Amino acid sequence: MLWVGVDISSRQHEACVGTSDRVLRRRLAIANTRDGLARLEAAISKEQRAIRAQAVIVGMEPSGVYWKPLAAQLRQRGYAVVLVHTKAVRHNRQTMRDGSKTDTKDALAIWDLLRQGKFFLPLERDAEHEVAYRLMQHYAASRRR
Repeated sequence: MLWVGVDISSRQHEACVGTSDRVLRRRLAIANTRDGLARLEAAISKEQRAIRAQAVIVGMEPSGVYWKPLAAQLRQRGYAVVLVHTKAVRHNRQTMRDGSKTDTKDALAIWDLLRQGKFFLPLERDAEHEVAYRLMQHYAASRRR
């Protein structure tokens, strides 16, 4: 099994690739472009071949909206994409030696959560359910206001 933790950003994502017992690639900076996605895929397939992994699971934080296009592209290409909770990433990062915030450390924290099994199962909705979900979010937000 190959685990890939991706810290999402508007311009550049940071990835950490590893197995259940060791990090294979601690820092992989990829642009939020098609070329960046191709670079991520090349790195994943290289590591997958090197260790002869049968499956790849890519985990990311659902902060903002920048994770959605990357998740959709990875799903289209056959990768299992899961989400990790933003608070879990923060708490996990704080338990590391130097708990300061960097994108590289967040990617490592996401990878660590994946290998511990602390992630959400993939959430895929069809178009009608997505619209209903958005309406429910707007309704809940207006009630809070």
